[in-house]
Order: sequence, then structure tokens, then C-alpha cells
Amino acid sequence: MVDHLSGHAAVDADVFAGDEARLVRAEEQHHMGDVHGIAHSTGRLLRGIRALVDPVRRVDPAGRDGVDAHLARQTHGSIATLSSTLPILFFVKTLSIPKKNISAYEQKREDVSVFSLLRERKTILIYLLVAGIGGFVYAQFNYLLPLNMGALYGAEGAEIFGVMTSVNALVVILATPVVTTFFGRIRDVRKILLGETLIVVGLFCYRFVQGIIPLYFVLMTVFTIGEVFNTIGVQPYVTRRIPSTHWGRMNSIISIASGAFSGVGNLLIGKLVDTSGFDSAWLVIGIAGIFLILCAAAMCITDKKYFPLLYEKSTPGGTPEAFSDSEPESSASGSDK
Repeated sequence: MVDHLSGHAAVDADVFAGDEARLVRAEEQHHMGDVHGIAHSTGRLLRGIRALVDPVRRVDPAGRDGVDAHLARQTHGSIATLSSTLPILFFVKTLSIPKKNISAYEQKREDVSVFSLLRERKTILIYLLVAGIGGFVYAQFNYLLPLNMGALYGAEGAEIFGVMTSVNALVVILATPVVTTFFGRIRDVRKILLGETLIVVGLFCYRFVQGIIPLYFVLMTVFTIGEVFNTIGVQPYVTRRIPSTHWGRMNSIISIASGAFSGVGNLLIGKLVDTSGFDSAWLVIGIAGIFLILCAAAMCITDKKYFPLLYEKSTPGGTPEAFSDSEPESSASGSDK
């Protein structure tokens, strides 16, 4: 597997070749993040509304009613897709970014494998654990929570959960610009800690409010604000601490860790619900959430040790010493130690 991943180094180097192209890519991703969040959430909002107004019609799909229902669903889907595309059309524009502010930890290192890099920067290993456990906990929003709603309210549980997802989408739209504007100076690693904490609190507390519907929406708001903080913190955290030649491979490893934890975790949670009930399942989520918060806190503590340049104050010109206007020579590859 090491050879397989290392074999992609040349491809990754070509993908990220050129400082100016890389900076344009980073800035466009940052700009697209907010737009994509709004567009995606708008689509989710409309789909949540559709779940409320379009009841399940148990009819012969070959009949007239079946055709009408199918056309209605296709129409709703088209409207959701259109509403998700319009923000991109109106708000995304081509960026021209000068070559500057390149983090010292982003410098190209074609001759180093991703596993050697992880051994050098052990805080990233903690982040992989955070991403894995965080993926498992977050997955319960679409797994354990709707199952619990169905067990409590039967067919009405789907309607309640549909309203909750609509609230989730609406809060994302409203909270994202607020968080980016007023909390932009908070370091990315602390945004991750704050976000994961709010996600855990927002989900685990459903164990204590069973049957109190208004509190469902309060907890969903808390959960969604945590989701916003976490999303805004994750991408800058990874890209500022990993060489540009390894971004693709590192994102793949993070996705594998998150998917593996959530996939296996959902199987275990499902069996636990069948054997011991929802109360025990939520208790496991709470325990996993506490461990997740502890791991995120450990990441905050150790991050400064492995990436001290990111914590230095700005120079008189306003640029931190962790950033430079050009790539260093290959001999600077040990600057991250």
C-alpha cells in the first residue's frame, strides 16, 4: 500500500505544480466553500419542505396517480437542483491571486511518502482519529436520529425529522456568514474543537429530551452551528500543515478513516438498538463523543509543538514568518521538525 500511494507522487506533483495555480486553487476553494454551503443547504431546505408536503402515495406506479407522483417528484428535484446552481452562477467569479503567503509547511516534498510525513507530524495522526470518530458521531444525524423519531412517533416521525433537516439547512445558511465574519480570527484547530463539541452536545442530548418536540429544534440548532464551525476549520487545518504534493493522498486517507468509522459504527449501533434499545445506543454515542472531544483537545495542545511557525506573530509587514513569497530550496524540507 505504501508503494501504491508513493507511486502517485509524480501525479500529485503535476496536479499541484506552480505556486500561482496552487494559490488560485486554494483561494477558489475557500470562496467556493461558502457558496457551496449555501447552495447545498438551499437544496436540502427544499427537499425537507418536499418531505412535508409530498406524502407517500402507495399506488400502482403504472397508473395515472403513479405517473403524476413521479412527475411531481421530478419537478421538485429539478427546482432543488436549480436553486442550488443559481448561487454559483451569481456569486462565483474568477480569481487572480498573486504569489504570496505560502505556508512553510505547504512546501513541496515529492521525495517523502505520506506515512513518513505522518511520523514527522504526529498531530495529524490525532486529527485522523478525530476525523474517524467525528464521522461516526456525525453519521447518527442521518442514522440513529431518524430511527429514534420513527420509534417514538411512527409515520409522523418522518415528518418531524423532515422539519428538523429543514431547520438544519436554514441554520447553515444563516450561521455560515455570521461565523466566518465574527469568528474568523479563531484558529482553525480551535474551530474544530468547538465544532465537534457542539455536534456531540447537539446529538447526545436527544437522549434526555425524548418526547419534547420543541427541544428537538433547539438541539438541531446547536448541532448545526457546530457543523458550521467544524466545516470551516477542517480544510484550512489540513492544507496549512501538509505539503501541497500530498494534499490529495491525505484527503483520501481522511475520507477512508471517516468512512470506516461511520460504516462499522452504524452496524454496531444498529445491532445495539435491536438488542438493548435506543437509550443504550445514545449512551454509546455520548461516550464516543467525550473521547472525540478529548482527542480534539489533545490536537489543540500538541498542534503548536509541531507547527510553531503558524503561531508566530506577524512581521512588521503584516505577514507571519510561517509564510513566504516563494518555495524554499529542497534543503528546507526539514523545517517542519
